Amino acid sequence: SSELVWKSKTSNIFPLEQATAAQPLQLFLAKLASISLIPVILILISMMVGILFQRSQGIPWIDITLYLSLLYYVALPLVLSAVIIVAIQSMFANKYAGLAVAALFTFLTATKLGGMMGITHPLLTYGSTFHMLYGDMNGFGSYNDAFNWRIIYNAGIAVCTIVAVAWFHSPGQKNRLQKIILASAAFI
Repeated sequence: SSELVWKSKTSNIFPLEQATAAQPLQLFLAKLASISLIPVILILISMMVGILFQRSQGIPWIDITLYLSLLYYVALPLVLSAVIIVAIQSMFANKYAGLAVAALFTFLTATKLGGMMGITHPLLTYGSTFHMLYGDMNGFGSYNDAFNWRIIYNAGIAVCTIVAVAWFHSPGQKNRLQKIILASAAFI
């Protein structure tokens, strides 16, 4: 995502991009949409490979709803993570500083590294996928409700982040550091 966010500045197309009538929020949403398509396409390819493998083994019944649930249980948390990562990188003036902060945020909230450092509360984890087992008798069990509430919570954070990015990129009198501090305070 870092290369996507910074491509126009590194290839010197940024002045041309700024001269267009497109708003910064539109450019942010376009970059977000393109980076969000990557996990969706990879999961769709994985679904097709799984279906083809089942057909090659002679299994007559394929549970399409189970395959489609991968888009909800795996792709949606990754897309929500992409919102935060692209937002963090678009708020920094330095490519590598934005990349470092986005990587630190991801490591602390979506991996086991955060758990080893004491970040174990479910409201502090962001963008982690569904890790429960599937059974033929009861599907994913009663864990669906907890995952649904966590997705709603994470989606709320993603919407607040998009609003903060829109405000951050709006023209105004505040300098960049003040906007970062105020956007971070609004995010928290």
